[in-house]
Order: sequence, then structure tokens, then C-alpha cells
Amino acid sequence: MCPQCDQECAYWRLNSTCESSKKLCIFDSFGTLVFAIFMAIWVTLFLEFWKRYQAQLEYEWDTVEFLEQEEQPRPEYEAKCVHDRVNPITKVTEKVPFTKCGKCLRMSCGIGTVLFWILLIIASVVGIIVYRLAVFFAFSAKLRKATKELEPFREYVTPQNATTVTASLISFVIIMVLNIVYEKVAIWITDFELPRTQTEYENSLTMKMFLFQFVNYYSSCFYIAFFKGKIVGYPGDPVYWLGRYRNEEVSRVFNSLFLPFQSHGGQVNCVDILPI
Repeated sequence: MCPQCDQECAYWRLNSTCESSKKLCIFDSFGTLVFAIFMAIWVTLFLEFWKRYQAQLEYEWDTVEFLEQEEQPRPEYEAKCVHDRVNPITKVTEKVPFTKCGKCLRMSCGIGTVLFWILLIIASVVGIIVYRLAVFFAFSAKLRKATKELEPFREYVTPQNATTVTASLISFVIIMVLNIVYEKVAIWITDFELPRTQTEYENSLTMKMFLFQFVNYYSSCFYIAFFKGKIVGYPGDPVYWLGRYRNEEVSRVFNSLFLPFQSHGGQVNCVDILPI
């Protein structure tokens, strides 16, 4: 097969992928379908039994007809009520902590902060992709010169594996750090918005954490499912990122961002190469 990079890489044999293709059978098999069906049934039953248990607790605690209007304001909210406002429903003058303009400003800051952190996650994923493209060439040159020293482990210490392991570790660290930092930021932003009741506070905080963690944990899976392998080149006509880095999808190097998903990446890359 064609070299995996422009200068330092040599030609490689397609049969070198046979071993990894055999290992794919552990994941890409009938058992995966059975597991998926089991998880779908289990999640559905879990939710239904939880709703039943929740209704039982509401009956025992006599909160079946509990209305949010009856919930008392939070002490933090009442402590900052300094502005007068006429309630549009009851027509009664009541104290509020901020004016309409102030409320819009606080909500805008909260939404902007969440969007900023989501964009930061997307930027980190793109950075890891560029890292893999750039570092693979460096590993190809260094490991090729150190062939004799790595002779007993030559089968395992390859540019593909070295790039995958380092990129996976970096991605793992980034995900954990962003998650820890954002948890504190989400609490601060929710306190800044100053919800009226404890229920509103919990709903606001939960929504912020859900949106961020969903993007943070599943951005790589989303990339694998919808973008990976869609931008490929052909022998003699490769695709370059940023005008410099050759797209490694041509040479089956682009494994998943995480080691647990590496088997899926190997299957896609083999399919990409075989028609060539």
C-alpha cells in the first residue's frame, strides 16, 4: 500500500491489518446487537419503575398536589430583593432582586458562558485531531530509525499505536479537567442568575451540566459517527489539513480519539483502504 506520509514513511503491506481485523470480531459481532437490545429494554424498565417509586413516595409524603407556586423563595433570592414590581397576575406590588434589563443580562451571561465552554470542547477535539496528524509524522521518523532497539516489540510499538495512545491520554486529561472546572463555573453562573425557588435553581443547574457533559463526553463519538472518513484522499492526491498536515484517513492511521473505540476505527479504515 502507499506510504502513510510524504517523506519519512515507506510502503506497507495490507496483510499487516489482518490481526487487528480478527480482534474486531470481539466487538463487531452478534453479541453487540444483543447487548444493545438489552440496554434499551433495561433503560426503559428502569425509568418506568423509577416513576412508580416516585409516585409512591409522593403519596406517602402527601405531596401529590404540590404546586410550584406554593414553593417558598430561596433565602438567597429574598435577601437581594430591593426593586419594586407589580405582579402582572395578582396586581400586587412585590420585591424582586433585579429589573427586567438586569434579568436579561444575567440570562445572557449564563447562556453565553455555556456556549463558550461548548465551543472550547469542540476546539479541543479539533486540536487533538491536528495533534494526531502532526505527531504521527514525527513518530514515523523516530521509530523507523530505532528499529533495531525496538526489535522485540516492533509489532506493538508502531507510529499508529504511539499516536493513538498519546492522543487518548491527552483527550482523557482534557475531558476530566474541563469537567471539573465547568462544574464550579456552572454553580457560579446559576448563583449569578439568582433563581427564585430551589426547584428553578436545580433545573437551571441540571440543564447547564447536562448540555456541557453531553458535548464533553460524546463529542468524539459524534465525530466518529458523522465526520470520520468523510474527507479522504486517493493515492497521489491526498487531502491536507491547514495546507500542511496530510489527512491520515488515507493511510488507516486515524483511529478513534479513545482507546475503547479503537476497534470501530480499525474497521472503518480497512473499508476505506480495500477499494484502493
